[in-house]
Amino acid sequence: MWQVAAAARDCYDEAVTLSTSAKNIQADADHEGFDIDPLSGTVSDPHPPDMRGWEEEDRSAYYKELKDLQRRVNDVVASADRFDEDLAAAINAADGSIPLTPQGERANVNLADRRANEVAAFQQTYHRNPTSPNDWRMAELLDPHSYSAKNKGLNSEIKVARFTPQPGRGLVAMNAFIPRSEVLNVPHYDLGDNRGFDPRATPESSRANIWIDYDHGLIVARQNPSVSTKGEVKVGKPDVSASEGADGQVNIKYKFANPFAPGGDVWEMSVPVWCVKQCTAPSRYPGKGLHRR
Repeated sequence: MWQVAAAARDCYDEAVTLSTSAKNIQADADHEGFDIDPLSGTVSDPHPPDMRGWEEEDRSAYYKELKDLQRRVNDVVASADRFDEDLAAAINAADGSIPLTPQGERANVNLADRRANEVAAFQQTYHRNPTSPNDWRMAELLDPHSYSAKNKGLNSEIKVARFTPQPGRGLVAMNAFIPRSEVLNVPHYDLGDNRGFDPRATPESSRANIWIDYDHGLIVARQNPSVSTKGEVKVGKPDVSASEGADGQVNIKYKFANPFAPGGDVWEMSVPVWCVKQCTAPSRYPGKGLHRR
C-alpha cells in the first residue's frame, strides 16, 4: 500500500500549493483593484481607468498586469483540474473501488503511480524533472500509459520532432476527437470520444494530439488506442516532422492512421504553424501559456 500513501502525500502537497497560489493571486488582484470571476476565472477591472493622456508605456504596463494575472489564474485552474484527478485516484486506490493494479494492466501503470510515470516520460525527452505548469502538461502528454479501462492497458504511440527553440512563444495544443459516442466503421463501429470542443481536454480524451512546445523546440504527436464496439483495441503509429523557413516560420507535417480502417486508410496533413514574428493563434498566451485548439 506504499503507492497509496505516496499518492496521498502528493495530493496533500498539491492542495497546499494550490491554496497558497490562489491566496497570493487574490491578494494581488485586491491590491490592483481587479476582480476575478469565481465561475469563469476571468480577470477584469470593475473600474477601468480613463487612459486619455496616458503614455503608451503606462498603457502597456496596465494591460500587462491584467494579462499576467489572468495567466496565473489559468495556471491555477489547470493545476486544480489535475489535482482532482490525482485525488480521485488516491481515494479510489485507498477504498478499494479500483484495484491497485487494474485488470489487464502491468504493475507499473496503476493510477497511484501515474505521477511517477509522467515524470519518467518527461525526463526521457527533456532530461530534467518537470517544474512549471507547462512542464506538467507536457509530462502528461508524453506519458504513454493508458488510464482508461476501455484501452485494456494498451499504450499510446508517441513521436517527437524538434526545431530551433523560440523562447517566449509558449505551448500550443491541438487535438483530433470524435464528438459522437460511436462512429461507423467496417466490420464494427468504433468508439468515439463523446465530447465537444473543450479547452481542458486531457491528452487521453482525444484520438490524436499535436502539441508544439515553442520554448524548447519540441513537437509531440500522440495517437491513443482505438476501441471497437466489440471491445477490440488497437493503436496506430503516428509520424511527425518539422521544417523551418528562412524567416523562422515552423511547418509541421503529421500523419495518423486509423488501425481499424479498411485498407489502412491514412489521414495525412502538412500544415504551417505560427511563425516567430507574427503569431496568428487567437488567445494564445505568450511565454508560459497554453493555447488549445
